[in-house]
Amino acid sequence: MHGSSDEVILIILILMISVFFLITLFLFMVTVYLRISNSFKAARLRYRCKKWDPIILSVMDGSLAPVKAHEKLKWKNSTEYLLHLELYIDMVKSEEKERLLELGRLSSEKLHDLLISGNRKNRLYGVHLLGLFHPEDQYKYLRFDGSDFELTLTMIREMRTVNDFRLKERLVNLLFIFKYISPVYISNILVDMGEDIVPILRMLVMERKGHPYEQVIAIETIRRMHYTDCLDIAEKILKENSNPMVLTSYLRYMEEMGNERQAGMVRHFFKHPVSQVRMAAVNAYLAMCGESTPNDISSFFNDPSVQVAVSAAKKLNLMNNAPFIELDQIDKFKWGNIYKRMVY
Repeated sequence: MHGSSDEVILIILILMISVFFLITLFLFMVTVYLRISNSFKAARLRYRCKKWDPIILSVMDGSLAPVKAHEKLKWKNSTEYLLHLELYIDMVKSEEKERLLELGRLSSEKLHDLLISGNRKNRLYGVHLLGLFHPEDQYKYLRFDGSDFELTLTMIREMRTVNDFRLKERLVNLLFIFKYISPVYISNILVDMGEDIVPILRMLVMERKGHPYEQVIAIETIRRMHYTDCLDIAEKILKENSNPMVLTSYLRYMEEMGNERQAGMVRHFFKHPVSQVRMAAVNAYLAMCGESTPNDISSFFNDPSVQVAVSAAKKLNLMNNAPFIELDQIDKFKWGNIYKRMVY
């Protein structure tokens, strides 16, 4: 190469090669550092586990009291220790588990540090361990952040079994902030909170008429809890609510929990304009009334929707309580073939 332009190109190539070499060297040094650091941490954890294991096992079998064991422990206020202790807690039940939980609660100072940490990862660890050990004096340090979806949802999930009504009330309110969460997922969390939250769910069903999404989840949760004491609001819900999803959910609840005394309230919905509501009403009525009349059967199998007829046929077949109807009368039904095939 010759000339000034060739020299410029050569200089640029040398600079680029030098930059790439420096970047490669830097990445190599970072990789070596991380490898050494991780190896050191793993070796340190193995060493510490050897010191922790005999003491934890002694607490588990009852030969050493949790308080005495805590005094003997080294590095007892570390996240690694609490996570290692969790491995043992997950493997045992009853008295052994309670002794290990008591041992973990003695390190609640570490939980405090984690919960108020500025590091998001540490706060996640703190929330998880708080949900495991349930030291009541640490709940006040929870910092919910509605803009941090993952952290807030983790808090709700971990705290769902805490025996504190006010905290559960707060968690329920937070759950409904996230409208894009699966209703089944929300209901699973609410069921795990236990019957303590039934007054909150009852309030949602009664008062949140402008938010049918919340009403449906509340009704489904009550149904899955097999809680019967919300049948007393049946008349109010069925008369004052016009949302098909809410009506369908409550009729399903009545199907499982209702009795013959409420069956009359359901008949009104045999003519509802939405087929889903009619189907739920038919199933609820057949489950509650004990016996159906020929007029009822005629209504079900002359319904505009075949889905209602099929649903009624399945329920009648399951209940095995269909009334006697003449064959020529069945032939006049709109969906008579379904009745003859599935019920008659």
